[in-house]
Amino acid sequence: MLKIYLFVVGVSFIATSSFSQLKVSDLSTIRLGTSFSESQYIRNKYSKRPTVMKGDFLSTYKIIYEKCPFDYYNEAEHTFQYVKDSLSAVVVEYKFGTDKLSDFSRLLRQLISDLKADSQKEQLNEYSNLNVEKQIAFAQKECKRYNTEDEYNNANFLEPTLASSVFFIKNSVQHDDRFITVSVSFTKGTYPLNYPEPDKDGYINYNSRSKLEMYYGSYMEVTIMLTNMKLQNLYHLEIEKKLSYNSINDISDTKINLKYVNGVYTLPVKINEVLTLDFVLDLGASDVSISSDVFSVLYKAGTIKDEDFIGSKIYQLADGTTVKSDIVNIRNLTIGNIKIENVKASISKSLNAPLLLGQSALLKLGKYSIDNDKSVMIVH
Repeated sequence: MLKIYLFVVGVSFIATSSFSQLKVSDLSTIRLGTSFSESQYIRNKYSKRPTVMKGDFLSTYKIIYEKCPFDYYNEAEHTFQYVKDSLSAVVVEYKFGTDKLSDFSRLLRQLISDLKADSQKEQLNEYSNLNVEKQIAFAQKECKRYNTEDEYNNANFLEPTLASSVFFIKNSVQHDDRFITVSVSFTKGTYPLNYPEPDKDGYINYNSRSKLEMYYGSYMEVTIMLTNMKLQNLYHLEIEKKLSYNSINDISDTKINLKYVNGVYTLPVKINEVLTLDFVLDLGASDVSISSDVFSVLYKAGTIKDEDFIGSKIYQLADGTTVKSDIVNIRNLTIGNIKIENVKASISKSLNAPLLLGQSALLKLGKYSIDNDKSVMIVH
């Protein structure tokens, strides 16, 4: 019997300036069930640093990005929720005041329309009670904004309501019964519309309500959640326990031991989760390079398929000569505890060619440094 928990998620966020973008299509490729220590691949999707929160028990963490676009819909707050050290859900949350009713209506209509039109997603009608036009009409009639805190405190609000539509993801990468839930809720609350100027020491007194222009009234919330049949129970457990969270500086840097051999650094790299070999760390190489015999092993094992070939490219070697090599897409490389996906690699025609870890992989690691004294690569 399919059991799906529906609920509203409330999270506090810390603002940052730059942003990246997550798409609806990305949701079906995110690896649920991975540990918090493997979360570097999530950070590779973003150009900004997250706020990271640690729960008081259950090995629970939140990785939070604020004001990031979700596809072309609007800016939202993205949360990656870990419970018992497993990525149990990805939550994208929009919050609209009554002055943003047109944005709320546009987003809700377009989002539900796009999901229904996607052949890879199937709406589960028995778990869906979201009627888009009724939700919009309700917001127009019932959601109100008040001018003062006293008006807000004396107002009669309807009890918070919740409506949801559930979409099963067909043919997902992991075949793990994952689904997307789109929920709409109406509630009440206050939030600052602006922040006071910093004092001469650069300090902002966020608790000084007299210096803030506040919003008082109703909220319209749209929440998009990705989880699966197994992990939804962990996510529900986190909601039930009402955990306390504390901010931690960031996800710890990842340190990868290097070997210094014949004047170059090498490090172990796992290819497509089946074959681990030592690669030369080559900062000057544009792409990863594998030898023809390694390619043959991967191809025979079925981890590289015909559809992974993406053309050919001419490379210039160190002695100035050029060579044409076939290019394939490596589905994933694991470096230390970091897994990166869809890495372009050339196939050398030489059986004795060294395996090179070039920029097509290194750029996906984000920021890194080399400690020559300790022979360690540090991914920040």
